[in-house]
Amino acid sequence: MQFWIGTVVLPVLLAVSGLVATFAIAPWQEQRAQSGVERREAAEEARQPPVEVGSIQEVFDPESGYWVLAEPLPPAEEAEWTALFPGEEADLARRAQAVQVMQPAAVDCADWCPATAKVYRLSLYGSRSAPVEVLDIHARVLSRNPAPDGAVIKPATGALGEVAPASIDLDSDDRRLYSQDEDGVTGDRPYFQDTSLTLAKGEHQTFGITTTSRGTDYRYELVVTLEADGERTTVAVRPNGTSSGAPFRNPGTPPQYSKIYECDMSPSCHIKYPPEFDLP
Repeated sequence: MQFWIGTVVLPVLLAVSGLVATFAIAPWQEQRAQSGVERREAAEEARQPPVEVGSIQEVFDPESGYWVLAEPLPPAEEAEWTALFPGEEADLARRAQAVQVMQPAAVDCADWCPATAKVYRLSLYGSRSAPVEVLDIHARVLSRNPAPDGAVIKPATGALGEVAPASIDLDSDDRRLYSQDEDGVTGDRPYFQDTSLTLAKGEHQTFGITTTSRGTDYRYELVVTLEADGERTTVAVRPNGTSSGAPFRNPGTPPQYSKIYECDMSPSCHIKYPPEFDLP
C-alpha cells in the first residue's frame, strides 16, 4: 500500500500541483503584478496636473513694440542714445531693464498709447489617460501699482500690433479670456463660452493671448480651469511655465511720460520732451 502511494499517487499529485501552478497560480500572480503596476501608474498620474505647459513665449515685434522705463536714462546712457542709429536701440533697452510692450491692435498710438499690450503664445498638453476639458483661462492679479512714467523707448518704425485670437482686459473685473476678431476687436463673449476644448494624453493646443492695461502696472498669472476625472481643478501658469517664479507684468500707460527716446528716419536716435509729443 505504501509502495503504491509512493510510486503512483505522489507523482500524480506532484504533476497536478505543477499544472495548477502553471495554468492557474502563475497567470493569477502575473495579473496581480500587472494590476499593481497599473495602480502605481494611476496613482502617479493622479499626482500630476491634468495638463502640462509645453511652452510659453512672449511675442515682441519691433515694428509694433516699444519699451517702458520707470526712470529716464542716466546722462551717460542718454549720450550713448543720441549716438545710436535706428535699429540699435533694442540692446540699450535691454541693458536699461526696460519692460517691452506692444501697441494694442487697431489703435493709433502716435507718441502715447491709451493702453499697453503683452502678447503670449501658450501651449497646453493633456497628461491624463482620460480626456481633460479646458473650461476657462483667466488672469489672477497679484499686485497693482500706478503705471511707470519715467520714459518710453520707441524703435525705428511703428505699426499695428500682431492680432492674437483672444484677449484679457486686466482693468476689468471680468479677467476671463475673450475672443478677438481678425481686426483685433474684442467680442462680448468669453472665449470658452463658444469654444469646447478637450485634450487627450499627448494632445496639445496653443493659445494666442493678449493682455491689456491702461493706467495700472500689473503683476499677474494665468489660471487654467479644467475638468479631469469628473473633478474641476485649476492650474496656475507663470512665464517660466510653472506655478512659481516671477509673474507676468504689464506696466500700463501713465498720463504722460517725462521723455521719449525715439529712433525714426532721422540719421540718429534722439530725445523728445513733452511739448514735442505727438498725441493722437
